[in-house]
Amino acid sequence: MSTNPPTTFYIFGITGNLASTRILPSLFNLYKQELLPKNFRIMSMARSQFSISDFRGKTRKALVDKGTRKQIDTFLKHLFYVSGNFTSNGAYDKLINSHPIFRNGRSIFYLSVSPEFYEDIITGIAAALQKPRIQSTQLLIEKPFGTDLAGAKRLNKLLQKSFTEQQIYLTDHYMAKEPVENILSFRFANSIFEYLWNRKYIDNIQITAAEEIGVEGRENFYEKTGAFRDMVQSHLLQLTALTTLKRPLELTSAAIHRNHIKIIEALRPIKNIDKDVIFGQYEGYRRLKKVDNKSLRETFAALRVFIDTPQWQGVPIYLRTGKQMSQKITEITVQFRGNLDKLFIGHKKNIKPNLLTIRVQPHEGISLILANKKPGFQFELEQRPMDYCYHTFSGEELRYKEYEKILYEAVHYERTSFITQKEVEAQWKFVTPIVEKFEQNPSKYLTFYKKGSFGPKEADLMLKRDGRERWSPGVLVCEELTRAHLKNNFYSGL
Repeated sequence: MSTNPPTTFYIFGITGNLASTRILPSLFNLYKQELLPKNFRIMSMARSQFSISDFRGKTRKALVDKGTRKQIDTFLKHLFYVSGNFTSNGAYDKLINSHPIFRNGRSIFYLSVSPEFYEDIITGIAAALQKPRIQSTQLLIEKPFGTDLAGAKRLNKLLQKSFTEQQIYLTDHYMAKEPVENILSFRFANSIFEYLWNRKYIDNIQITAAEEIGVEGRENFYEKTGAFRDMVQSHLLQLTALTTLKRPLELTSAAIHRNHIKIIEALRPIKNIDKDVIFGQYEGYRRLKKVDNKSLRETFAALRVFIDTPQWQGVPIYLRTGKQMSQKITEITVQFRGNLDKLFIGHKKNIKPNLLTIRVQPHEGISLILANKKPGFQFELEQRPMDYCYHTFSGEELRYKEYEKILYEAVHYERTSFITQKEVEAQWKFVTPIVEKFEQNPSKYLTFYKKGSFGPKEADLMLKRDGRERWSPGVLVCEELTRAHLKNNFYSGL
């Protein structure tokens, strides 16, 4: 399928944080690498009143350290701006039909706006296009897709009136992160792990997505959404599916997504949120300017889930996410079963189970904790990590950023980093009853935690109650190697 017809990227919400810090810089980086269609333009729409000159000047500031003056000047000539109200059909006609040469070209629409505007924008695009063309129209829609199962179904029904499934691209940028994309390769290209990847050999799985920042600048969004809708429904369930899905029959996005859905649909419904879910709010959240001083919105969520399949029956998966945590970190830790062989029964002091950690960010890499003989005259066991660290082989940064991958895939009609409408509905089906139960009486379930901590202590007590241990991100995965590499480039000879 050709990627060379006149192509327009329509970006809604261009003045927002996501568009200015992620989407536009990603388009610029693809442009520098000549990975965009040769004849392209970027049409932007938001409610703010800007002239094209003002908009280009604002964009220049966002790109000033990302390329040469000549590269930026040339790129900015492709940018155009239309101010408009998302509820006005006339605004869409003006946006889409302003350049006749592009009218019958290819259109890639990116909805980088609050979900409350999705229905108006989808309706406006469909009306302006009249008959959207299967190969020449694509819609990229940011999460969260809906606020509950009913909302997701309503949006899907609205989309299906005017667009085909092949035209709809639902984004989850975690799926475009290099370490996440590597999970399937790591699992299925290395047969030693495929044999061990089941309830017989794995005791539990822990997935954490923590952020140091709070919600400053996103108060309105977060008051309506919260950690459960923002992070659990999307990122954490997608990471759960990738970590546990069965081997796909082929390495295609369709085959992978089919197995994703099977995992999400096999999640055991949580009926007792008192026991299996923790909701938290960091101290000081209520003092933010746009937050109710009695707000009961959660900024932290932790839960225990089970997958009711023969492969995973009885294996608990502990999910955790939060704002204002002690460090920014996303990682997956797999704890294997088994005690030390009886040969070493007298040497098991301080020896923990074998752990495999996939560090998604920062200091991306994979670490396998193994027991070995400690060097010396005496026989003593110690545990050391065997690490694969991206930065030591790839340089200071990975080859691409996740939004570059999202846009690159959309340009090339690829779908691996996107999720399907069926997946979204399956995720909301699992999450909605939990959120609804919490919101019926949030003061009953909400706990508070200090800034700079790893959330409410109740989240760790959940594991202790099960006779298990929380494997803290305090274990350094690739961090020391990364720092040494960046300082001395001592792996340059590899």
